Amino acid sequence: MPAGVGMLAHLSAVIIGLLSLVLIWKGTRGFFDLKNCVVLALVLEGIYYASLFPSGVWLATGLFGAFDLGVTPLGVAYLLQVVFTTPFLIILALKVRNYIKDSSGFDGWKWVGFAFVGYIGALWSNSVFRWFDMVASDGLVVFFSGVAGVGALNAFVLMSLAVTFAIISIFRLVSKKLRSALRWLGLSLVMVGLHYVIYVVYSYYVNALGSVMLIDVWTIPLLGLGLVLLRRNKSA
Repeated sequence: MPAGVGMLAHLSAVIIGLLSLVLIWKGTRGFFDLKNCVVLALVLEGIYYASLFPSGVWLATGLFGAFDLGVTPLGVAYLLQVVFTTPFLIILALKVRNYIKDSSGFDGWKWVGFAFVGYIGALWSNSVFRWFDMVASDGLVVFFSGVAGVGALNAFVLMSLAVTFAIISIFRLVSKKLRSALRWLGLSLVMVGLHYVIYVVYSYYVNALGSVMLIDVWTIPLLGLGLVLLRRNKSA
């Protein structure tokens, strides 16, 4: 039940978020005009990640099962996704909701940065901890098993770089160095998108395309968005 509610919330958040971005991009509506839509999208996304909590507890401790499964990396991954996202998304939603249009502008940019870092951290958890799960069962030989090693390094290296660049971007944002913040944010998005492109190719070679939707492959377009940010920032 929580998973079904979460997926519905996630789908609704994506649709509302995309429609809001399109309207802002075209200039037909401003951010202030659509702030209630943004708030709703943030809350729904927070609900989606919160819905992972029961599955995370069950996988990590076996609390909701008949047998003690022991702590598993996959269960930890689910719980980390909740911790990294839901609190920051809800706080950001409240900041946006209380935003009053005046000369001082929006004062919640640091929470935008925290939410972004948390989101990238959640993607990192979902990708990297699945390999931790394989290492826990098969040992470090996973890293030296041909194409499997490529898949593991792809997750550990690119997603860790994505988190690192996201953290740098928030420091730049808090320091009010917007151009630098956007550059590092763009690099973070490029790492995420590139990782999932490689992941899909990897899944094709190991005949696992049927399970690619278990990972956040919807983030592949972030590669293009990151490149756009880097290009615009360079030409500005």
